[in-house]
Amino acid sequence: MREMKVDCNDDFYFFLNWLAEEKDFSASEVANVVYHYWKYEKLWEEYNKHTDKKADELMEELKNGKS
Repeated sequence: MREMKVDCNDDFYFFLNWLAEEKDFSASEVANVVYHYWKYEKLWEEYNKHTDKKADELMEELKNGKS
């Protein structure tokens, strides 16, 4: 079985929340992600790109004096 490098920590919980909110995953689909997390590596990578982009946007706002 192939494993993703995911700790069951806040990042993983935020990922599950993102799936529900942004990707409209149902509760049973989210449960499936928890059980078969290695099958969702592409979504995990998409989530990481999304959070990196948001972090970059926030840093840019801070640099420009916006809040």
